[in-house]
Amino acid sequence: FTPDRPKVIHQDVIKLEQNSYYYLLRRYLESVYPGCIAKSTFLKLIQKISELHKLNDEVINVYLNVNPSEVEPLLIEIFDLKNQAT
Repeated sequence: FTPDRPKVIHQDVIKLEQNSYYYLLRRYLESVYPGCIAKSTFLKLIQKISELHKLNDEVINVYLNVNPSEVEPLLIEIFDLKNQAT
């Protein structure tokens, strides 16, 4: 549920859904933890989600820019580059 992805048609709907899930997560944490701990945990989780998006983008860029002729055999297998290496 990320409205910032390319080719997303209904960004406003996805943003609304995203906000709904964030709200539910925050309410759940408030029911499990005391006030300040719930808020701190929520903010940390939101930060981790942001970091995961950045990591995902970096991994995709590495995968798309890998040159099969310059990669070790194990990485060719991991990246499933067998067809591209020939």
